Amino acid sequence: MQKTFPSAALLMSVVMAGLLPNTRAAAESILISTNLGWTPYEQIADLVPAFEAYGTFGANVAISDDWELVRSRLAGDPKLDYGSVEWFRGGSSNWQPAAQLALDASGSTSYPLNLCSPLAIDGDLMAIGNPWVSTGWTNHQGEVDVFRRHGNAWNLEAVLIDTNATVGYEEDFGCSVAISHDTVIIGAPYAVPTGGAFVATFESGAWRLSSRLPIADPTAAFIGTSVAILDDVLVVGAPGPDFGTTTIGRAYVFTKSADRWTQRATLAPPDSDGGDQFGAAVSVGTHSIVVGAPANHTDGSIYVYSASPSSGYALLDQLTETNRSGNVARFGFAIAQDDDRMIVAEPGRATARLFQWNGSGWSSRSRFAADATTNHDGFGTSVAIHGRSVMIGAIGEDDGHAYIFRDDQIFNNGFE
Repeated sequence: MQKTFPSAALLMSVVMAGLLPNTRAAAESILISTNLGWTPYEQIADLVPAFEAYGTFGANVAISDDWELVRSRLAGDPKLDYGSVEWFRGGSSNWQPAAQLALDASGSTSYPLNLCSPLAIDGDLMAIGNPWVSTGWTNHQGEVDVFRRHGNAWNLEAVLIDTNATVGYEEDFGCSVAISHDTVIIGAPYAVPTGGAFVATFESGAWRLSSRLPIADPTAAFIGTSVAILDDVLVVGAPGPDFGTTTIGRAYVFTKSADRWTQRATLAPPDSDGGDQFGAAVSVGTHSIVVGAPANHTDGSIYVYSASPSSGYALLDQLTETNRSGNVARFGFAIAQDDDRMIVAEPGRATARLFQWNGSGWSSRSRFAADATTNHDGFGTSVAIHGRSVMIGAIGEDDGHAYIFRDDQIFNNGFE
């Protein structure tokens, strides 16, 4: 189920450091509030696009080791007229642009595609979804491009498509992607009839795309809007239709045994009447599975489940943002975990919250908030975390931004 590459749907343009004069460190002010004795993170970089992005740079972000990915939905350069992904090589104080990948179709902002997270990176492996790629017979069929790093160069290794897609129906394959080791999970929320998710694995020197994961739930909608994976556990989100519906979102947990993925649980919110977008974001970590419901109780919620199969993936906690005035928070719009830390977006209030695992649940530690004196309405649109580093996307600010924060003292705080 692979297509010959390099893909005609993609244009790779290597961008040298001198061609990106707008890349800068700590140029915009972000406020960081702390509590419970947490050492404040320091803002160490402010990444901006090489070309005009009409405020969409930062729509999605991903980070691993010293590499950062940022997606723009649209771009003003003629060669990049349909959006792009840029990646940067980070350092202690200097982020160097490495390359830019042009997408060949305009990124839709309609629901649920505005929830798409088509970027993932894990060590030397990177996956970029382009769900808006169209074939000669189908609009928005989609594809996923897999890159592997050799030294400082990222080489295109495979272009994955669903060759079994229903002809004439858009699928948006690649709306969401996630990586763990040599496994890539791919969401396709418009796949007939209720959406779907796929697993691609690297075996014997080649990528193999499996058939759709067996999720038999006729009440679900937009399965594959979000996906997450860690080792042998994966989660697929199905948030259902947008506001004004009684459809309750779902999240599906699978585990792998003997190279076979088996569904172990269906997660659903205990307090929902529908329309809260439960499953809009999912994350799986060492301690927990976390599902976002950004329309729950007006301001949004996240639901924390045990990651232990022996517990039956029991619900441990529900965290809700209800204690602040102002715009609707959309808490849980995006979620990222890494070991004992978790970052949760609330873009409605231009903030993101950092949590620490306390042994039995997540405790709020810090809040990243945009400076009210500047135009940061889109701050918190996307989030990523890796080790000591946090990355937060902010669309709508000029051409958009991606901010990087780091706590260089984290290993001395007793939290590691």
